[in-house]
Amino acid sequence: MFRLIDLVGFMPLVIVAGCTLLAPNGSNNSNSDDDDTGASHGTDSVNNGDTGSSDCDDFIEPEEMESECVTQSIECGDSFTATTEEGASLLTGEDYQAWFCLISTSNEYTGAERMYRFEHPGGGTNVTFSLDSPCADLHLIVLRWEHDSCPSGSNSVLECEEGTDSGGSDVSIWGQDESTYYVIVDGVDGEEEQFSLAVSCE
Repeated sequence: MFRLIDLVGFMPLVIVAGCTLLAPNGSNNSNSDDDDTGASHGTDSVNNGDTGSSDCDDFIEPEEMESECVTQSIECGDSFTATTEEGASLLTGEDYQAWFCLISTSNEYTGAERMYRFEHPGGGTNVTFSLDSPCADLHLIVLRWEHDSCPSGSNSVLECEEGTDSGGSDVSIWGQDESTYYVIVDGVDGEEEQFSLAVSCE
C-alpha cells in the first residue's frame, strides 16, 4: 500500500500556511526573540543578510523618515523587513506614467510608498534589488534621480525600471558611473503592507 510517509525519505515536504514573508533569497528562518523585524536603517539596525520571516498579521514598526520623501539610505548587502505604512504619499500613477516606468492610471498607487536612496558604485557593478511582498500587491520601482528635490513627474529622469510581479520582483541595474537611485515600494491599489527588500551587488 502506498503511504505518504514513504515519501519523506525521498523528497522534502514544504507546507505553506497563511501568508508568510520569506527572506528574498528564498530562505524562511523561524522567528526568534533576537530578531528585529521593525528595522530602521541606521548603522546598528540594518539586518545585513538574513531578513528572517514575519507573518502578515505580525506588527512591523514603521520606519522613521529621513526626509520628506526618503525613508533611509541603503547599500550593497542590506536586507530587511519593513512596511509602507506611514511612508510618504507623494507619488501616484501619474508620476510613474510621466517617467515611462510602467503603464498605470492616475487613480493607482494612491497609498503611502517607501522610498530608499541608493548610491550606485559604478565600475560595471550589477546591482539587484529583490522585493518579497506576499501580503499585498506591492510593486518595485527603481528610479535614477539626479535632482535635489523629491521625485516628481514634473522632472525628467534618465532611467526607470520596474518590477510588477505579484508577490515580489527583482530589478537589476548595471552602471559604469557612480549615480543615485531611488528604490520605491508602492501598492498599485493603495495597499499599505509589510515587505522584505534585499540589495545584492556583483
